Amino acid sequence: MLLQIGAAEHIGHLFRPLVKFLFGLDGIAAFPFFSGILSGYPMGAKITAQLYKKRLISLQEAQHILVFSSNPGPLFLVGTIGAGFFGMPLFGYLLLLCSFLGAVITGILWRFRRKESPSHRLIIPSDFTEVSLTEALSASVADAVHTILLIGGYLILFGAFSEALKQISAFSLLTDFLFFLPFSADALQGFCSGLLEMTNGAFLLSLAPEHLRLRLSAISFLVSFGGLSILGQTFSILSAVPIHKKDYLKGKVLHALFSSLFFVFFFLS
Repeated sequence: MLLQIGAAEHIGHLFRPLVKFLFGLDGIAAFPFFSGILSGYPMGAKITAQLYKKRLISLQEAQHILVFSSNPGPLFLVGTIGAGFFGMPLFGYLLLLCSFLGAVITGILWRFRRKESPSHRLIIPSDFTEVSLTEALSASVADAVHTILLIGGYLILFGAFSEALKQISAFSLLTDFLFFLPFSADALQGFCSGLLEMTNGAFLLSLAPEHLRLRLSAISFLVSFGGLSILGQTFSILSAVPIHKKDYLKGKVLHALFSSLFFVFFFLS
C-alpha cells in the first residue's frame, strides 16, 4: 500500500543523504532496504521488482539494491530462532543485528561493482496515475495473496524435498563423506539441510552438540544466505527483472560471510 500511494518517493527524499553516502544510490533505495529488514524474505526483492517495473530505478540499481535489501525478518529471527529454538530472544536480536550489518557492508562494497552512476530520479514517471486508498488497498491485498501462495508453495516443496533426502539417508552419506571436518554429524546435517531450507537447518543446528558460538554463527550464515527455498522465491518474484543471478548469489554469499563474522565478533565481545 505504501508503494501504491507514493510513500517510496517521500521516504527516499528523507533518507537520500544517508543512502547516497553509504551505497552511492538515490534515496529511493531506502524503501526496499527497510521493507526487507522489517518484513523479511522476500519483501526486499518484491519491492525492488516493483520499483523497477515503475521505472523508478534502473536495472543496475536494482541489481545493487537486491544484495543488501533481501534479508531475514525480526519475527523469524527473534521469535522462531531466538525464543523458539534456543529459548533466548537475545540471540535472535543479535542475529538480526549481524544480518543488518552484513547487508550494509555488502551494499557498501557492491557500489564499486556498479558500472553506472546513480540516476537520481525521484521523479514520477509520465504514465503515473494516482490511485485512491480503496484502489491501493484492493491491489495490495490481491498482490499479497499471490505472494503468500508463492512463498507457501516453495516452503512446502523444499520442506518435502529435505525430508525425502533425510529419508533416503542422503544427509548421512554426505556427513560420512565429510568425516574429516571437525564437526558432529548433527551439525553437518543441519547445515546441509539449511542450505535447502533455512528454518529446518536452524532447528537441527540448535540441537547439535557443538559449542553455542559455532552453532549460532552457522545459523547466522544460513539465515543471511537464505537457502535454495528463499532463492527460488526471490527469483520467481524477480522473473520480470532481468538481473544477473550469479551476481546476486555472490552478493548473498558475501552477506552471509559478513553476518557470521560479525556474530563471532559480538559473541566473543
